[in-house]
Amino acid sequence: MNPMEHVWSQLDCRLRQRQPHPTNKAKLWDTIVETWADMEDSFLFSLYGSMTRRVAALGAANGSYTKY
Repeated sequence: MNPMEHVWSQLDCRLRQRQPHPTNKAKLWDTIVETWADMEDSFLFSLYGSMTRRVAALGAANGSYTKY
């Protein structure tokens, strides 16, 4: 249900693809901030826009499992 799970997954995937990999905490933090800033607004807006469907699906499932 939580769209942030998709954001963290996308961030993790993009970080793992970065070359070279950060070699210390400061470089890792800089890379995370840069990668976060590079995320497309359309991706984030699509997740935000899906909340109505997510809540409706949860209601239809009476609080049980949904595809989200």
